[in-house]
Amino acid sequence: GFYNYAHDRVHEAFYQSLDPALRRERHQEIAERLEIESPEDLFSLAHHFAEGTDREKGFHYCKLAGEKARSTYANDEAVHFFQAALNLQKEGALDKLSLQETLADVYSWKGEYSKGIQIYRELLPFRKETTARALIEGKIAATTFRAGLVKESLERYEQALKTFGLWVKP
Repeated sequence: GFYNYAHDRVHEAFYQSLDPALRRERHQEIAERLEIESPEDLFSLAHHFAEGTDREKGFHYCKLAGEKARSTYANDEAVHFFQAALNLQKEGALDKLSLQETLADVYSWKGEYSKGIQIYRELLPFRKETTARALIEGKIAATTFRAGLVKESLERYEQALKTFGLWVKP
């Protein structure tokens, strides 16, 4: 059945008292029902599948919910769902770097520059292709500039241009 709670603390105490396996099963049941009855409710689907037993669907819906949140500038929600998707992603998944870059983009857009810059820097060693590497350097440059780190920003723009062999020292 469904429960109504007069206070969030009562709800949280009840929720935490449930056996974790039972909690996952209940989330899974809710997610499967939502998938049929409210397939447009990506945020709820993401939440319940992520907390349920189907990690693949949790990943899928968290990524979709993150994209939806990002497209409406709901950046806090986008960070939440992209981070959840990364946590649910299979080890060695091919699109992990792309998802990390998207998360860094959102951090940058929401003004959490240091988090965005940190993720971009972590991505650099994995970006071997010239264009991809220059793009990350450019994103670091733009984010450091917005963070007020003008000297580092100029150095990163120089590095991006050097990647293409375009930098001519003045």
